[in-house]
Amino acid sequence: MRGVGAAVAGGRRRGQAAATAEVDRLYREEYARLVRTATMITGRQAVAEELVQDAFIKVLQRWQDLRTPAAFLRTVVVRQCTDHGRRETVAARHRSTVTETYALPPDLDEMWDRLQHLSPEHRTVLILRYYEDLTVDEISHLMACRPGTTKSRINRALAQLRQEVTR
Repeated sequence: MRGVGAAVAGGRRRGQAAATAEVDRLYREEYARLVRTATMITGRQAVAEELVQDAFIKVLQRWQDLRTPAAFLRTVVVRQCTDHGRRETVAARHRSTVTETYALPPDLDEMWDRLQHLSPEHRTVLILRYYEDLTVDEISHLMACRPGTTKSRINRALAQLRQEVTR
């Protein structure tokens, strides 16, 4: 019986090694893009890097159950960014007002200033739609809402952004 247990354990280790190798490949392919997206949503690169790394851990933990790990990974990252934004909003209500500057790539500075005035949900839909070039259905899936809600959020966010630009 010891031989069977050792063989099963060895098979698990080999399966884990294969999963780890696949996650490593996925990491090399997706990490930079996901950090860029998360940075644009959260406004801080350090937070974005942490959220993306946490998402990769979740992918590794559920690897055997995933049919499309890259899609699951993107979903986890966007949802974690949204959750982070909600937590930040609540925390901001309970602390004194402190102005924080964000280190973003130079080409994002002007638009980032405008996006900061939007709610986390509105900022997220615009980033996913226009920076990540996702469809309404893909955004709806990532944000766990209906396509009509996503369209509405995009339209409202664009209207708010237009008001910000005309100020």
